[in-house]
Amino acid sequence: MVSEAVSYPFHRLKAETVHAGNWEYTKTGDEMAALEQLGAVIESWDYMVNLVFKRSISVNMSEVLDDCGFKNGASLNLVVLVSTAGQRIRRKIQHIRFECDESKGISEFELSCSIEGKTIQGDLRIDTEICVEKALSRDENDPFTPKTPGSRIWSDSVTTSLEGSLSRFPMSSVSFSQAFGDVKNAAWMLHWSADSLENNASSVLRLYLNEDSSLFSEITSCNSALCDMVQSDVLRQILVRVLSDPEIDIKPESWPEYSLGCIAAQWICNIFGEVEPEFLRSRARSEPGWVDARIQSYMRSANVD
Repeated sequence: MVSEAVSYPFHRLKAETVHAGNWEYTKTGDEMAALEQLGAVIESWDYMVNLVFKRSISVNMSEVLDDCGFKNGASLNLVVLVSTAGQRIRRKIQHIRFECDESKGISEFELSCSIEGKTIQGDLRIDTEICVEKALSRDENDPFTPKTPGSRIWSDSVTTSLEGSLSRFPMSSVSFSQAFGDVKNAAWMLHWSADSLENNASSVLRLYLNEDSSLFSEITSCNSALCDMVQSDVLRQILVRVLSDPEIDIKPESWPEYSLGCIAAQWICNIFGEVEPEFLRSRARSEPGWVDARIQSYMRSANVD
């Protein structure tokens, strides 16, 4: 194992200056349920479930001033940022500004933030940071006092997996007569584009279920035959299009992780095995019914198992 020491060009807060409680969470719709401690996995989650996170943080103001060489009146920012698999640009979801004053003793902060399920997938990383907003130095000649706005003087990070996130599918229920008048009698519709294969699957795929359809209650109540039919139709629409274009690579490793292209290519591997792409495409052209039958067979065996 190789360890690396990180040397910062300015003073940072000592470990005992900030006491951070564990993150706890609940899901939308479960507000009355007891908070669960955040661990390695968030179970029973899907894209339509939003998450609410809470934690408490206490900061010893006197020690902040001593650790960084500040004087009373220096202002800091406590921020919470999140990122998710395949989208490592961090988003700020909470921001608390506070001023340092040794007379305050230990200040308590309660963090509470909500994250929309449709914006995350795969795993979720939550970073908590204390950064400089305005520095007031005790000694202007001290080169190690963090003076630049944005200087990070304390941070911690936690990453959790979203249980089953790759196998779950983004869905919405709407009235087709109001939203999609020209297909108002359809029971479901898959929204996607073959031009979006390089994009994150959760952001370019959505299955709409028709609230006006007589089949809606049966689908949402997990009628096995109907669910098999819907799932098979989703795979068929995507895979038939992918297999029909010889320019589309069907090797999972050729696509960005969690992209629609990667997931479609993995479905092809699971359903058709290690078949040469040329042979597979040729047979799909000459025997389109065989493709449908293989998809149906795969879905049935997966659900039975």
